[in-house]
Amino acid sequence: MAVHALIVDASPIGRRSLKEALSRSRLAEFAVTEADGPEGLRSHFDPDTTDVVFLGVDDRAATGIVFRMVGTLRTMQTRPLCIVLVGSERTLRRLDLVGVDRTLVRPVRAKTLDAHLAPLLAPAGSTP
Repeated sequence: MAVHALIVDASPIGRRSLKEALSRSRLAEFAVTEADGPEGLRSHFDPDTTDVVFLGVDDRAATGIVFRMVGTLRTMQTRPLCIVLVGSERTLRRLDLVGVDRTLVRPVRAKTLDAHLAPLLAPAGSTP
């Protein structure tokens, strides 16, 4: 069973690099949907099929925006959902991580991705 991942990132390079890491993952087969920044979150998030959401954040992203996106996801979710923030170490250190399951420092590699997601994803390819 494929794990449905939603990548929300205003940066095309950020989306492409994360999509590449997911395609090389040995943890699961990922079906990926992409959204261009926070404005695409509501239109691309499907609470019935999305297993994990990757939120790309950069130094320009306001803490409030990230906090609201996480809150929106937690409000809309109808089943277990993993939320992962992806960004620079500096950016991730200054964010409020309430409601976030994991953080990943860019650039994300498949091996790192697998190590961080393995505890969150059940062997059958769905969230616990």
